[in-house]
Amino acid sequence: AVAAWLAELPARPLRALAAAPRMHCLRSWDVNYPGSHAAQVKGGVVGGALVQGTLRAGDVVEIRPGCFTEQVLVDKRGVRCTQHHFSMEPLLTRVLRTQSGERELACVGPGGLVGLATALCPTLSAEDRLQGCVIGRPGTLPPVWELLSLSPVVAVRDASEALETGRGDPDRSDEEDGKDDDAARLDLLKVGGEVRLHAGSASVLATVKKWHPKRSRLVVALHRPLCADLQSSIAVEARFGEAYRLTAHARIAAGTQCEVLQPDLPRGQPSSPLPHRGVEASGGPEFA
Repeated sequence: AVAAWLAELPARPLRALAAAPRMHCLRSWDVNYPGSHAAQVKGGVVGGALVQGTLRAGDVVEIRPGCFTEQVLVDKRGVRCTQHHFSMEPLLTRVLRTQSGERELACVGPGGLVGLATALCPTLSAEDRLQGCVIGRPGTLPPVWELLSLSPVVAVRDASEALETGRGDPDRSDEEDGKDDDAARLDLLKVGGEVRLHAGSASVLATVKKWHPKRSRLVVALHRPLCADLQSSIAVEARFGEAYRLTAHARIAAGTQCEVLQPDLPRGQPSSPLPHRGVEASGGPEFA
């Protein structure tokens, strides 16, 4: 029985060690004690998990979104017309040390949590300020979005939650109950309402701009920049009373990118062009 159970386990995922490194930041710290002498101040530390590639001491990495500023254009016609625009500056730094637990490592790869000691100003990494950022080789990271078009949007079913849709009625089939549950969940998505999106280690609040149930497409304006690839999987939580409820999962179909300011490169690194606002990854600027 045990052998049969082991045979049915999913295969171990292949580790893309030769790919460009990419790491999701789960936490970040300032490891300096109050009152430390300026000559003894250490750089910021980030912790997370690599999904591909390897990192070692001496590597130059880019952190997105990094630092950003927000400009809110309030429209008296309503929240649907209010616009959020972001200008972001990626952070470029050098890895000084790699560590897992109490052990310092020469090289880190996918599998398990790791910490990177960097040359960043510690105020940038204090109090988890870099949580949700993506770390990797300069020029290889995903775009950073301020407006997203999500499609398809698929309702998430959870049998443990009792939605008042007739579940348990002996005269109704499980398929009918499931369709009613899906409709009840997607009804939580309303234009002007607030949702919470989860992508990788990032959790971002957003405002619903457009919602087309028949076309299964949701357009949202983010409250802070989000770094993610096209076709990335997104978990959508809608507000339900005073809390949020997991409502649907979707994929990034298109979007509008943030304005990107050219970062200061570490000495000895060649400069590389970065995309600017208005570069549409798919579908163009209109989300009709």
